[in-house]
Amino acid sequence: MQYNNKSYNPFFLIDYHNNETFHSKLLKLFLDVNNSSKTKYFEKEYLKVFVRLLNKIKPEDANEISEYNEEKDGFFFIHNEYSIDSVKNTKNYFDVFISYGTTAIVIENKLDSSEGDHQVTRYLNWLNKSSNLPGIDTKNRHLVYLTKDKNSKAPKEISLTALNKMNIPEGELESLKEIKKSALITLNWTELAKTFVEVDISFFKADIQKQYFFSSIIEHLKLNFLSSKPNMDDDQIKSSTESF
Repeated sequence: MQYNNKSYNPFFLIDYHNNETFHSKLLKLFLDVNNSSKTKYFEKEYLKVFVRLLNKIKPEDANEISEYNEEKDGFFFIHNEYSIDSVKNTKNYFDVFISYGTTAIVIENKLDSSEGDHQVTRYLNWLNKSSNLPGIDTKNRHLVYLTKDKNSKAPKEISLTALNKMNIPEGELESLKEIKKSALITLNWTELAKTFVEVDISFFKADIQKQYFFSSIIEHLKLNFLSSKPNMDDDQIKSSTESF
């Protein structure tokens, strides 16, 4: 294994101070194409199926999310706990923030908790301000609300009460409702884990370190999110990891 500024390093996951933080870091690990070498495209494959899943379940009013193209989009940015305050404030950060080309994807991970105090409204308000993401049209800004399963609570509605509480002018209510229609995508870990487990990673045999590490992570996803789900065939689950 070569060690350089792009060296693969899963050890940041060791900071397991809570379940949501761990899984947010896990999600970054799967999607961070900066860890892909020229010959091994594991993360690129996972990013591709993730974007395709979002496009499949996105609202009708939402723009198609473009897949990452290194030549066209250039730098790929992904970060955990991305602060959206000028001064660090733990109440206002994105669990996972992704941007490339003219696309921005925010992921709010609600694996073990419900929505914070009008949290989705706060995040949509940030995404609705063109100055926050220069060069990225508001129609290409997406907020993924990631819950445990299909029975989890949906985000709260945007209301005048919420706007008043956050000192947002009441005149912005309609524009926030519009960006919610185009930006908000609800997803759950069951759907996401199923999509990730189905990826054929048989071509990934060459890198032994990643092979064993990701084999364990795939097992983790199956045991935690798919083990009791009848909609996934045993042979289908087995085929995704038999190369290990």
